[in-house]
Amino acid sequence: LRVDQWGLNFTLHQGGWKGVEVRTPLRPGEWSTVTGVYDGRMMRLYVKGEEVGRREVSGPIDPSAFPLNIGRDAENPDRVSQLPIREARI
Repeated sequence: LRVDQWGLNFTLHQGGWKGVEVRTPLRPGEWSTVTGVYDGRMMRLYVKGEEVGRREVSGPIDPSAFPLNIGRDAENPDRVSQLPIREARI
């Protein structure tokens, strides 16, 4: 789950990257709750509790050799979030 110059992006890996991408509905200086959910059949992306994007995907997520990271990319340690993360849940 990340925000970049193209928008908000929720991705997972199943033999290749799959994602839900939307133009960023976030406003600078305003706190927002952003949630990515995968239930084994559908990826969903929420902002402030409202669904802003979805994609049908089924099956298990591929295992990773990298540890879980919040606010940075384990494969590319120089890629770190420029946004403050107040709370995270898994």
